[in-house]
Amino acid sequence: MGLFSFLFGKPKPPIVAQHTRHSPVRAVSIPRLVGDGSFGFEVVGESHRQEVLSRICGGHCEEGHEKEVEAILRPDPTNPHDGNAVRVEIMGEQVAYLSRADAADHLNELRRLGLAGQPVRCAALINGGWRRERKGGRADEGHFGVELDIIEPLEVEG
Repeated sequence: MGLFSFLFGKPKPPIVAQHTRHSPVRAVSIPRLVGDGSFGFEVVGESHRQEVLSRICGGHCEEGHEKEVEAILRPDPTNPHDGNAVRVEIMGEQVAYLSRADAADHLNELRRLGLAGQPVRCAALINGGWRRERKGGRADEGHFGVELDIIEPLEVEG
């Protein structure tokens, strides 16, 4: 192809992207538990997940955090320490567990609601995570904690 043909030749047809039509994916709906806004349900094991909680909150800060998030309570029957264990996950990361006694009660409540073995959602509050400089160059640092907003007996929204 010469220069003249290159500059003044017939334009090539535009390349059109081919779109493949996919059938819509149905989102799996995880039932949400009713809360009363008190965030009074305590969990255990957050001390082992401080790095994850810090990342979710954006790190430590002088005043600390009170970050309301959504948690998933996921039965963990393969847990080597407790076959009735229930994990607490926030933003896809495990952050805690229900206590042994609370987990057994939770699983019984899920059975009563016809949700045996299924995960459920609830509101959660991550608090703590302050870091303040003190006189003498020492820092005062607060650990992160998690509290859930659920009422007992369990009730599902909707």
